[in-house]
Amino acid sequence: MLFDQDPYEQLHAASLESENADVNYTEPIVLCYKSERLVGATIAAALAAGFPASSIFIIINGDSPTSLDNTEEVCKKYNVCHFWSSIGSKIVAQYVGYYVARLFHIFS
Repeated sequence: MLFDQDPYEQLHAASLESENADVNYTEPIVLCYKSERLVGATIAAALAAGFPASSIFIIINGDSPTSLDNTEEVCKKYNVCHFWSSIGSKIVAQYVGYYVARLFHIFS
């Protein structure tokens, strides 16, 4: 998902010079809603495909102030990045996932 005038790309413009720069920044962003029984297999597949745990982002969402199941606990077992979004919207979760991934790399 790409956005106009992405602040991450502005800060790191020098490292994004090649035509295939997006390949260097490929990160799985997985949206989850009550997915504790499924997310482990998804994370394992991403790890097996060669993605480091630090580049896998799990966005857990739902219309609730706290998580609706134990998806977060599964994420912790794999040591992947996870974030709770209390807005139960897939579109919002996509935006949140994109910016969480970008901010993670800016501040790490």
